[in-house]
Amino acid sequence: MTSTIARYRPHRMTRLDLRERAECLIRTEIDFIPNRGFATEGLHTHKSIVEDFDIGLIESPSDLPQYLRRLCETELLSHEDEVMLFREMNLLKYHANVLRSRLEPSTVTEGELSAIEVRLTCAHAIRDHIIHANIRLVISIVKKYVTPQQSFDELFSDGILTLMQAVEKFDFDRGFRFSTYAYRSIARNAYRTIMTARKEEARMVRDAEEWAFEQENRK
Repeated sequence: MTSTIARYRPHRMTRLDLRERAECLIRTEIDFIPNRGFATEGLHTHKSIVEDFDIGLIESPSDLPQYLRRLCETELLSHEDEVMLFREMNLLKYHANVLRSRLEPSTVTEGELSAIEVRLTCAHAIRDHIIHANIRLVISIVKKYVTPQQSFDELFSDGILTLMQAVEKFDFDRGFRFSTYAYRSIARNAYRTIMTARKEEARMVRDAEEWAFEQENRK
């Protein structure tokens, strides 16, 4: 009887597998903020700083619920860290986009695909770290906008989505802090949410009053 070990063969990517992966990458949207210096960075010599970056953890505020405390354990970023991480994230996406533009699905190799996928994975890891480092900012903003109609959890959820969008759109080369840019975006979105809810509530009250008036006149 042939042993299990003897029967086992490592999975190898078929030509169809490689083609499907290539076509999936070609369809994937890669958004990045362009920078004049990116074109001078070598594609083959670049080493992502994500491999060496020290993800510091701190004790989160004790006055927060447990589920929020866990989200606030990532250390705040200095201005230098912000510039470094945002530059690296966008550079990795830029390189991935350049390499993707050269893909030929019918002849693509495992190495070509991996070169793109590794860069995108590292870029996403940096993005997630920036998001976690700024969650306390979201909390501090949305707490000010809580109303009987708008709960903290609803505003916090919207604030996180706004933070994620801000990370993708922030241009590190303009010289100002990401926290300033994100604060404006999150506060503006929270204010808009509150105003929309108030207008909707006022409309519902007005409709109810008009309906009651019509019913009274029918008697």
